Amino acid sequence: MKIHINHLKRFIKDDIHADELSEKLMQLGHENTYQKGILDLEITPNRGDCLSIKGILRELSNFYNVDYTFKTYDEKIEKFNYHFINSSENDCPEINFLLIEVENTPSHYKNFLQSYFDELSINKNNFFTDISNYVSYELGNPTHCYDFDKVGDQLVLEKLKEKEKFKTLTGKNIDLCKSDLVFTDGKNVLNLAGVMGGESTSCNNETKKVLIECAFFKPDSIIGRSLKYDLNSEAAYKFERGVDPLMLENTLRRFISIVEDHTKIINLSIYQKVYQDYEKKCIENDKSKVEKILGIEIEDDIFTQTLENLGFRIDEKILIPSFRHDVEDLNHIAEEVARVVGYNKIPLKDLDILPKEIVQNKNEDSLRLLLANKGFYETINFPFESENEGSSIKLDNPLDSNKPFLRSSITNSLIRNLEYNERRQKDSIKLFEISNLYELEKNLIEKRKLAVIMSGRIGHNYKDFNKFIDLEYFKKVLSEISGDFIDIQEIPRSIVNSKNNSKIFFAEIELSELTIKKDTKSLRSFINFNNIVYNDISEYPSINRDLSFLIKNESKIEELECVINDFKNPLLVDSFGFDFYNDPKNNNIKIGFRFVFQSGKKTLTDIEVDKVMGDIVKSTLSLGDIEIPGINHET
Repeated sequence: MKIHINHLKRFIKDDIHADELSEKLMQLGHENTYQKGILDLEITPNRGDCLSIKGILRELSNFYNVDYTFKTYDEKIEKFNYHFINSSENDCPEINFLLIEVENTPSHYKNFLQSYFDELSINKNNFFTDISNYVSYELGNPTHCYDFDKVGDQLVLEKLKEKEKFKTLTGKNIDLCKSDLVFTDGKNVLNLAGVMGGESTSCNNETKKVLIECAFFKPDSIIGRSLKYDLNSEAAYKFERGVDPLMLENTLRRFISIVEDHTKIINLSIYQKVYQDYEKKCIENDKSKVEKILGIEIEDDIFTQTLENLGFRIDEKILIPSFRHDVEDLNHIAEEVARVVGYNKIPLKDLDILPKEIVQNKNEDSLRLLLANKGFYETINFPFESENEGSSIKLDNPLDSNKPFLRSSITNSLIRNLEYNERRQKDSIKLFEISNLYELEKNLIEKRKLAVIMSGRIGHNYKDFNKFIDLEYFKKVLSEISGDFIDIQEIPRSIVNSKNNSKIFFAEIELSELTIKKDTKSLRSFINFNNIVYNDISEYPSINRDLSFLIKNESKIEELECVINDFKNPLLVDSFGFDFYNDPKNNNIKIGFRFVFQSGKKTLTDIEVDKVMGDIVKSTLSLGDIEIPGINHET
């Protein structure tokens, strides 16, 4: 977000310097750069309340003498009965429409409005749209302007029941999808709600009668639409991060005031509708807990003043302001105080934590060796889930608010891993994970478990290529892990987002219950866990090519395998023998090899793959006593 420093100085009574202001904003958690009078701020996604002049001034009020009241129209506004139908009350719990008719539109703007365009180098559109953009810059709540003579006598807010074409006010044609939230006139789409209006009802320099929409949309109803349709929408950017649901009328009154500063208003009325009352949020007012979290003592008046400057109200409880959707508990309150105090001013203290006795689990090393020898890959997943599995532990301050629970099972994580690999054309999937899991019943329960998932071909070799993983094969693999009974589940394909149809088998076992029977000492020399190389997984499709080799001299088999294994090309990601046939009658052997090609940068063409295949053919035929049916030896 870009703000000109002069637009902040108008409301700050102290003398301020750009460097100091930039430093204070950094302390508050808003990374920024300053150049030629403009502050370019990086506002984190949870702080939609800071995407305005008012929001930034409020943040600075603990450091400067700030007055961020804006002149608004304070006369009574006549009500008008507009034919509006809200078919999506859960997506839009409150909406206002303001009808303004002016005598004429001005050719020049007053200083504060003109400076917005001049100092930020922003192009003007038309009188009403320009004010709409400016008010959003000042207060943070977007508005949308319809030319009243074009919009018709009704508006309907609804979700599309089928795909529909829509031309935006910027002239871009897009194909809207089913379930997109839109405003219509009952037939045609007029506005992609919260994102961008349509060309058919847009204002221009001749517009004198305008209908201004100011709504509260829930972020989930808007999020992703501007990216999906490649629309540059400042409104969507703010709605996605949450706007203030209690600022709608005040926003429109500010809009009226700016219009009144520039021209004569001859008609003014408002339509207001609340479908769901705003529920105030309060949390316990326990300064001692905040002090314990931060490890410092805070004076009562400083604690209260700090939070009240940020918009909180302090009484028996702490009332969370309507614009702070991200605050839920005392951990967040502690963070607010710490931002103002400055993390660098909180003294460092040594933590007296006794080291937990570490018990080396030899079973884990043996498990990894056994499973790696069987073609398994180990996965490491984040230990958080989106859903409560009954006894899951909810975190007060999760890294991802969409995944606030600690896992009590590895199942969902491995299913997502399997989906990821299947969607990337992997046809033999063997994965395992070893992880700590936590549950909360009467007490905290910690368990360390092994989870295994398998699907697809048994292996990429001529013995296993045409065999698919089934229950018996899975049992056989697990019998080498443990001699005890292990419960095996077959995962239904209906819960897996993949086009593959091979069976999926899964097992989750507590490590304490495993009794490994097989000696793994002989495997250690073949598997070096200290020399593992990780490669990025390509998002581009792979191409397979198969060659069938006719070998007349059995001694050439090993030479052929060496040539193929030693052949290097950045596009060749895998090669393996998948078929073997000994024909004693004709005294020859047939071996089928598959070559897998893939690029990490683009989709490969047949020409590129054929060129590499030509080099492989030349290398293998040069051995002598080897033929490739269908290919001339001189090729």
